[in-house]
Amino acid sequence: MSQQIFREEYLQQQHQTEQGQILILSGLNQRIVTVCCIVVIGAILILLALGSYTKKTELEGVIVPSTGLIAVKAAQNGVLEAIDVEDGQQIGKSASLFRVNSEVFDTSGESINLRLKRSLEHQFNSLQSQRDYERLVTQSRIDELISKIDRLDLEIKSVQQSLEFAKQRTQLKKEARDSYQKLLKNNYISELSFKDYLSSLVSLQVDEENRKIMTQQLERERVAAQHQIDYMSLQGNLRTLELERQIDSLKQQQIELTSASETVVHSPVSGKITTLRAEIGQSVSQGEVLLNIIPEQAKLQVELYAPSRSIGFLRPGQPVRLRFDAYPHEKFGMQKGSVVQISQSTLTPAELKAQDQTIRSDAETLYRIVVSLSKSTIGVYGREEPLRVGMRVSADINVETRKLYEWLLGPIARMQGINE
Repeated sequence: MSQQIFREEYLQQQHQTEQGQILILSGLNQRIVTVCCIVVIGAILILLALGSYTKKTELEGVIVPSTGLIAVKAAQNGVLEAIDVEDGQQIGKSASLFRVNSEVFDTSGESINLRLKRSLEHQFNSLQSQRDYERLVTQSRIDELISKIDRLDLEIKSVQQSLEFAKQRTQLKKEARDSYQKLLKNNYISELSFKDYLSSLVSLQVDEENRKIMTQQLERERVAAQHQIDYMSLQGNLRTLELERQIDSLKQQQIELTSASETVVHSPVSGKITTLRAEIGQSVSQGEVLLNIIPEQAKLQVELYAPSRSIGFLRPGQPVRLRFDAYPHEKFGMQKGSVVQISQSTLTPAELKAQDQTIRSDAETLYRIVVSLSKSTIGVYGREEPLRVGMRVSADINVETRKLYEWLLGPIARMQGINE
């Protein structure tokens, strides 16, 4: 143990002063401020521990019919000659929409289609005349053969009757042979008379055979005439079918020529005309969209388009708050909706353009999100105004809810993850 140079009492005396300790008295205001600071800090800590924040994503979109918008296009190049409908008009299926004239003229000012029509009509009439003439000639020949068959039938019948008589005479002559032989044997007749009998019998037999041959010849002629009738009928039918085919081909060419010169476009469905973009006298190109049709019974829905950075936490059934550009939400409020469907693949800007959707996407691909509307109207100055197809829509969707301290500590956790 080390020895001290000075006594303990002296060392204690060095730490004491004559003035004593300093005492600071706090006022009432300072106490209030201190308490308030403690309360505020406590409230902040409680808010951080219990409070939460929901991250929202803002998307753009457009109102569309649930069954899709039917785009009616020009079938060919030409000039719009007539428009049979108006924007907003209700139409039925197969209703006439417009007519496009595609007439082409030569240097003399004559319609080329008209000249082609006259040529086709001349060919058509010529083929019809040829068909009728060949039918008449064929039928005339068949009638001649039928008359020949009728005549042969009469001749065959007559020959068959005479053949029967010849058979009867021959049979009677044969039956008398025994009698003639007995008479010759008894010398009642001469041998010359018996030979005359045999000669007459042979003559009858020859006559019978000739009549048989004649009958067979007539029957062969009849069969040949019938075969000729069948052959001519078959050939006539084949020729008629060939001419009918050529006539049908000319009819088809006439129809195609008529459709090429003037096309009448009909509505594929019942519905309401919208976005009528055409005027009478306007030149149109094949495939150009002239108007759209909202199908009948179609419900309105919203199609939103989301980039890939916003799609991760979107799910069907999520609530959506919609703002319509035509009705400022500061005055007319927002409308509710819910997510119905999210596309599994993205749409390119070219595909969006093909669907008449002009969404500001900075040339990036987008997912389509279908949102159902709580109602198809919006309250405007005490009345319900119907929403219209094509209206621009902005939407807020709640995508993620976390505690406030999780949002604050999130960057730190990510930094630790990166360091590890």
